Amino acid sequence: CKNIIHSSGKIYIPVTKNYQDRYVPLPESIYQEILNYWYSFPAGHRPKTWLFTQQLSLEAPMDKQWLQNVILNKRKQLQMDERLTAHSFRHAYATHSYENGMDLLTLKTFLGHRSINSTAIYIHLAQTSRNTVVNPYDQIGGFSHA
Repeated sequence: CKNIIHSSGKIYIPVTKNYQDRYVPLPESIYQEILNYWYSFPAGHRPKTWLFTQQLSLEAPMDKQWLQNVILNKRKQLQMDERLTAHSFRHAYATHSYENGMDLLTLKTFLGHRSINSTAIYIHLAQTSRNTVVNPYDQIGGFSHA
């Protein structure tokens, strides 16, 4: 995928809902997960334009409502708190990045916010006892590919 810049550890995200292109960090662990995902497709059927495609077409991006439905169904199956949504993962990333020492202006850029006030709402639950910036994904550890 042309938007993954492995050499600098970043993903380029073009044309977001706020029309603000941005670069976000790409930890090596996530890069490896992306490679595993991509190589899980047969050689002639690997996505070319979109990394995460629709279920029936490799030429169209994944429908965000499909992902939300997967999360909501899993939440119900596991009897988890009904406040858990796809957006919860963005909130958790933002909150934990701030807790791990990321400054608000950097976080604002990574999240693609126009206003620092939009970013500040993600930190209301933050516990700022640590001073180093660590990507929250790297703290999760390994997981299986089922």
